[in-house]
Amino acid sequence: MSYHKADFSSTEADLETLIELINETDLSKEEIKIKLKDHRLFEFMNFEQNTVSLEKLTLHFENNSLKMVEK
Repeated sequence: MSYHKADFSSTEADLETLIELINETDLSKEEIKIKLKDHRLFEFMNFEQNTVSLEKLTLHFENNSLKMVEK
């Protein structure tokens, strides 16, 4: 039961983050990086790559713009 609650919390946190990214940035990698600077996993995010992982979701970039979100 605890595992499912933690799993749900991670998914919910990613959803909130994704909503903020879509509503408050132009979807460029640089603006998303700025927006995520306070994310608890920021130190593990590598913006030199074309994929950046949140908790349960992965952001895929193409030409420095968000192209796709994958679970």
